[in-house]
Amino acid sequence: MKDSLNAPPAGAVDRGLALEALMRPLAEFMTDDAVREITIPRPGDLFALRHGRWCLHEMSVLSFGYLQALIEATASYNGVNFLPI
Repeated sequence: MKDSLNAPPAGAVDRGLALEALMRPLAEFMTDDAVREITIPRPGDLFALRHGRWCLHEMSVLSFGYLQALIEATASYNGVNFLPI
């Protein structure tokens, strides 16, 4: 019953759901206390700064389309209008 009291109104969109789903492939890096920074310089490649060293992780899930969706979901979640250049 308590969950229904905190539920968003019918028809409301939880912008966090899309962002949370898109962040799942990055979860192992986001939850690792040894990782201090991550960067995705191009589709398919993720660098993680772990224990003071940069390590390359090749991840096919990080396609151009996925990265664009992640950027758009992050902008939407933060209330920023995102328009491609």
